[in-house]
Amino acid sequence: MKKYMQTVAIDGMKCSGCASTVLNALELDNSIIVEQVNVENGTATFRTDTKKSVMMINQLLKETKYSAIKEITE
Repeated sequence: MKKYMQTVAIDGMKCSGCASTVLNALELDNSIIVEQVNVENGTATFRTDTKKSVMMINQLLKETKYSAIKEITE
């Protein structure tokens, strides 16, 4: 079971196709299980074994036109 739940703000998403691209890019890392990519809120929520930095998320998104801006904490 993945220990950490994280939500990050993603810049540039405008449609469901954008969300699919982000989801696929994040899931290239086998330690990430994406729970939701929300276009309206501009966020991606995922579970992982170890906390991921925004820089690590941006490495996964580098082949897309999207970028992680910041982690959202509650």
